[in-house]
Amino acid sequence: MVGKSLPAKWKRINVHDNRAALGVGARISYPNNLFLKKQTNSPNIFADWLPHEEEDPRVVPKGKKRRAFSYSTGTDDPRKAAQSAIAWVVDKQKELIRIEISSKIGKSKREKR
Repeated sequence: MVGKSLPAKWKRINVHDNRAALGVGARISYPNNLFLKKQTNSPNIFADWLPHEEEDPRVVPKGKKRRAFSYSTGTDDPRKAAQSAIAWVVDKQKELIRIEISSKIGKSKREKR
């Protein structure tokens, strides 16, 4: 990974765009809109991910913006944070799929009544 490094002073970076510097392999599956961010109130790096609207089960009031899911990686090392963020976002995607399936099952049961 010669020549591949993170920007000197970063606040928010895309994991996919910086995968070489973060040591993330090309064959690892994760969303391209997964970000790492530094927050002023914590030494730890946080992961941010906003799912596509059709995959997001949260109800957003009219006139409000959807907020990204956020997760503390528990580390200040960007490489470890990227690995933790990827594991978290894969679990989060599975959780959203379970929610979507259970809501569809609930709707179909209500329609049968």
